Amino acid sequence: MNRTLSRISWGLMAFFAIGVSLYATTYLNLDASHGLLAQKEPHIIQRILYRVPFWLHVAGGITALMIGPFQFLASFRKKRLKLHRSLGKLYVSAIAIAGMCGIPVSLMAEGGWVARIGFLCLALVWLFTTLQAYRKIRQGNVQAHRQWMIRSYAATFAAVTLRIWLGTFMGALGWDFVTAYMTVAWLCWVPNLLVVEWVMRARKQKFAYAIEQNS
Repeated sequence: MNRTLSRISWGLMAFFAIGVSLYATTYLNLDASHGLLAQKEPHIIQRILYRVPFWLHVAGGITALMIGPFQFLASFRKKRLKLHRSLGKLYVSAIAIAGMCGIPVSLMAEGGWVARIGFLCLALVWLFTTLQAYRKIRQGNVQAHRQWMIRSYAATFAAVTLRIWLGTFMGALGWDFVTAYMTVAWLCWVPNLLVVEWVMRARKQKFAYAIEQNS
């Protein structure tokens, strides 16, 4: 039952990650009439200090979002360890670029300072969790590395949950864009991290209980 649930969960994660990644490629042409860019002031989109970081942020985010699900497959890690490591380096590099570029992009986000601080915190958390994951594997601490990678991908997955929440608030509830965006700037990533922390703690407690019962 647990294995079936895990497969379903992984399948849904991969489905949304790939789907949103493919959709996000439409932002690479910087079309001001498309998606979230249509909500921005035209003079901001024309700034080179916005266009370049935004493009790199999107490109790096797509790369990390696409790689993530496959890095969590145990069978893939065992059979393709060298590829797993190479993809891991690409994942870290993509987030280093996307996260750093996400800082100036966040400071020009719609929704005022509530939204800007929310996205700025996301960029910093994204960079920090990924750096920790990289440091732990360099130290040979595989267990801690996996835990930090889960946190890192929870931040990466904000690209998915942002669109789910935004669609819910604007489409189903009829909120205006600014109000929805201010809320989503925090809601797209904070619950993600809380959920993975709860899951990891529950698994740790279950493992400790199993050892105690068999001792």
